[in-house]
Amino acid sequence: HETLVKLGAYLVGEFGHRLPQTVTPKAKFEALNRHFPAASSQTKSIIMLASVKLLNANPDVLKPDIMPFLEELSESQEVEIQQRACELLQLIRDEDLLEHVLYPMPQYAETVQQNNPLIQRLKFQTKSRAVNRAQLEEAAKSEGGVFKQGPRAAGGRDSVESGRMGEMPARLSSGNLASGQSSAGGDAAAGSASESESGSESSEEGSAQQQADGGAGQNPRELWQQLCIMPQGRLYASSSLVLELKHEYTAETGRITVVFYNASQAPIGNIRVVLPEVPFMRFQQANEAPAQLAPGERVPHYVQVQCIQPFLQPAKYLVEYHDGRQPVQLPFMLPAVLTKFVTPAEIQLQQFRQFFESCAGAPRESVVVGTPKVPPAQWPNYLTKGFNLYMLRESTPASAFAAGTLHTATPDPSQPGRTMSVPCMVRLEYVPDQNMARLTVRTQHGEVTTPISKIMENYLIVPTPQNGAHPNGGPPPGGGMPQTY
Repeated sequence: HETLVKLGAYLVGEFGHRLPQTVTPKAKFEALNRHFPAASSQTKSIIMLASVKLLNANPDVLKPDIMPFLEELSESQEVEIQQRACELLQLIRDEDLLEHVLYPMPQYAETVQQNNPLIQRLKFQTKSRAVNRAQLEEAAKSEGGVFKQGPRAAGGRDSVESGRMGEMPARLSSGNLASGQSSAGGDAAAGSASESESGSESSEEGSAQQQADGGAGQNPRELWQQLCIMPQGRLYASSSLVLELKHEYTAETGRITVVFYNASQAPIGNIRVVLPEVPFMRFQQANEAPAQLAPGERVPHYVQVQCIQPFLQPAKYLVEYHDGRQPVQLPFMLPAVLTKFVTPAEIQLQQFRQFFESCAGAPRESVVVGTPKVPPAQWPNYLTKGFNLYMLRESTPASAFAAGTLHTATPDPSQPGRTMSVPCMVRLEYVPDQNMARLTVRTQHGEVTTPISKIMENYLIVPTPQNGAHPNGGPPPGGGMPQTY
């Protein structure tokens, strides 16, 4: 768990010198380093600082390990990590300054510990843990914290993850997936769903596992759809194998961690993962997926992806395994859809209008008219957190403006040393009395417009039969939407 890793890294860095002598300094660093590749940027910073604290306490022993570790990170593509590594390397060069900065925290005075106001508020006569939990949540609220129950039952793993999207519901409507329309969500989710309808019992097993975990009603399609707009979550669950996925993106590069977990009491063997090559994406596996799993064992599989060119259907992630009863094949697709490689573009409304008007018409414009899948009040969460766009402050519930930039790893022939990027503009309009919405996507290239429009349509709008998507530009006739800008 991410929070546990943060706490562990802090404790090892701050109080590692109090561990028994049998725990060597190198073992402490290796314990931290083991969790580094799968950690978030914030957690990585904590691990880096903890490693330098270990170095300060054991310079002769750890210098050969930690210095190369930091030097490599000083060239990281993550700006925050790169900056932190450079700062720590500069700090290490001055031993006196290093000692002063990393000196252990002093103990709190006894009077402070005895008069901690939060502890005083949590001291109740009853010893019921349930009451303490409820009172703790109430105390956190009144102290300025924010406690939100997820949209599902408390204690469910996915309820916490879904809560990160604010008002975004955990269960997403299948919408046009059921009708068989071709969309980024539809194609990939259908591939995942077809797997569960094969001769194997993986779908039934997954349902039983989801019931036990508080995930009743969620199937592989819904899990995949959520991962396309969420930073982490469950990809697959059966009574034996569970796959949990976490992914983060920096411009055209994404880092994906798939954790293989054996939830059964029997070993799982013959595990095999295949990433078929595709022209639009480049893969680099930092390690091999596990070939087998002991009961209760968790093993991560690290994959780095790079977007080369626009695409609609995501790359495949094929998994095979044997749970002791029969072989199971899982034809997943990675939730690395095109919007994952978009970054927010903070622009003014005048700039938005100029670019938006310049890209009108085929093939750079796509318009979808229909009924909204979610209330317009939830559009900001989808636009900013789900699709990685910047929403202009002039946006209203009736008319939202958003902008972003799609990044690729393809060299730009007109600008040596730089890669191709494509500005993307989105407008959402809503007419309350008719309960109609219009999604307009405009970019400089039709190959980018179509997939981004399809992805957003899949979550936001149910197209009316007479309208649907119009990639050739211009609002569909008879849509009932206002024609003015």
